[in-house]
Amino acid sequence: RLNLEDGSYTDLCNIPGRCLNACGIHPQTNLLYCNERPGNDNLVRVDCDINVAELETRTVEGTVGAYVPVTGSLCFLGRLQNTFSANLDVDGNFWFKTKDENFGTRGGALYRITNATLGTLIGSTVPVTSGPRIDGARDNQVVVGRQNLQRIFDLNVVFLDFGPTLGVGEQEYVVGCWSNLVYVQQVSGDLTNADLITLEMVGATPGQSSPKASGAQWLFNGSIYCAYNDGSSGVIQVLLTQTNLVSTTSGTVPAGRVSDSEGTTSNDGMNCLLAASPFPPVTTSTTTTTTTTTTTSGGGRGDPHIYTLGGEHYLLLGQGSFSFWRFSGVDAEALCGNMWKKAPVDFQIYAHYSTHSSWTKGLLLVDQSGHQGYGSRALELTSEDCRWRSKVPGGTSWHMVDEAKLISDGDEMTAFKLVRSQSQRMHVELLMKTQTGWKNIGKLYATCKPGYHINMKMTMFSKEDVNRVQGQLGVVHHSEYRRGGGAGLLETDQSHQRTDQEFLLHKDWVALGGSTGASVYLKETDEDGPAVLKGCSESERAIAGELCVKFLGSEEAVPNFQESMEDCVFDVCAGGGEAAAELAADIMKAF
Repeated sequence: RLNLEDGSYTDLCNIPGRCLNACGIHPQTNLLYCNERPGNDNLVRVDCDINVAELETRTVEGTVGAYVPVTGSLCFLGRLQNTFSANLDVDGNFWFKTKDENFGTRGGALYRITNATLGTLIGSTVPVTSGPRIDGARDNQVVVGRQNLQRIFDLNVVFLDFGPTLGVGEQEYVVGCWSNLVYVQQVSGDLTNADLITLEMVGATPGQSSPKASGAQWLFNGSIYCAYNDGSSGVIQVLLTQTNLVSTTSGTVPAGRVSDSEGTTSNDGMNCLLAASPFPPVTTSTTTTTTTTTTTSGGGRGDPHIYTLGGEHYLLLGQGSFSFWRFSGVDAEALCGNMWKKAPVDFQIYAHYSTHSSWTKGLLLVDQSGHQGYGSRALELTSEDCRWRSKVPGGTSWHMVDEAKLISDGDEMTAFKLVRSQSQRMHVELLMKTQTGWKNIGKLYATCKPGYHINMKMTMFSKEDVNRVQGQLGVVHHSEYRRGGGAGLLETDQSHQRTDQEFLLHKDWVALGGSTGASVYLKETDEDGPAVLKGCSESERAIAGELCVKFLGSEEAVPNFQESMEDCVFDVCAGGGEAAAELAADIMKAF
């Protein structure tokens, strides 16, 4: 398991006395297949009862290195040719490559064992040492052989359409990385003139020192990631849908580094093919295509102080349920058979502010993307117990979510990914499918303390996406603001105050998609009358300042320290006490 924080690998499962390579996970059964080598060269099914709960807990705590691998077992399915490079495609076919110099210098051959054959293989508890090989059976023989295929140390299998330059429409391709080159071999359709395509990466130059190979590759819903063995190149994402072909056998492809990967001579890539990518968005720049990542953040904390994605900062004077953030106006895309399926994206985040001081007491994330009226996927958090609850489209019951989880109803178009759900710090990714795989639209960070309030921050990665946002965090604000001042206000730089009436929703929490239990709790926290700003004396401000410094720390520890200090002092004086300073520090420092 690759740790994206430092590029280290953690052993999850050991098979005593056996060496495995050429592995892949079946997309329909989730069974793990490998080649047991060197020696018997058997296709095997691997059984490992990995303690996922412990693994996720250690991930949150940062103690993955102390995880103890479980002991697994093998089911031997039959003999293969010697191979160290294999994977499954989305249809469940097992593809592998062998060395074959009959096809020229660094020649190799690609074989396919069909999904139908895999389903008929009879397993054994001991290696198969004689008899015909599986790849010698009908429909499971060599598909294509070409020069330079031996350079593929690991492989993925994808469906692509390279356009008029090839003129063959959408076909299935085997893909492998070596140094700064990507080798692409057509394996479906008419293969008579289907020569190996060599693409040069633009935006990344991995594999410049020995070893040059990419020993582990992953495929997440069409997005390919190549991990290099040299210890310095890291993990490179290859954007094959943006390939620029200059001939039928050569071209360039945008690529970018997304993670570290430690040096090793013993690795292989495998993953659930339809899972969301765990890697951050890639930033690439080429002469023909530019894909840039610009991190922009906004949020609400304390009384609350709203920071929009357009850089505005104001104090909210209001109570009730508000449209905090809404993202729409773009389509998600996913490959369905041989066609791209589209669905309009519509993510909404509602915030409920309660009491005369307008503390945030509830968050509701609703995904209505392409659901056409049959309900919404939802995540909910309140300050009553600070625990996430989820509901699927069409469902009526809410379920506690106490561990990292991808929350999707199986449409594979949009999803919530709850990354951290323990303690006061939480993190939800809002995902949509594109032709290059899962795209992270934004990350919602939240800190919460039971019985107090919630702080939240939304981080986004694309200027185009930011410009689509509506709600309180939207770039353009249309509400009027009032100037502060006077005896009823604190003597701080809180010059902008708003009521955000255009974002106030005159609907019950349940009508917005929330739970009945949360609705009851939020009504109990509401107070009659308008929002009120509480003041405090100079001595009280001094005490509040000391409390804020205790949690915020030095000027170097917190961005925009002076502004953050003013907000913190304001909140402590407004009745938030020590909890206000603690939660403010958490949201600013933790993420």
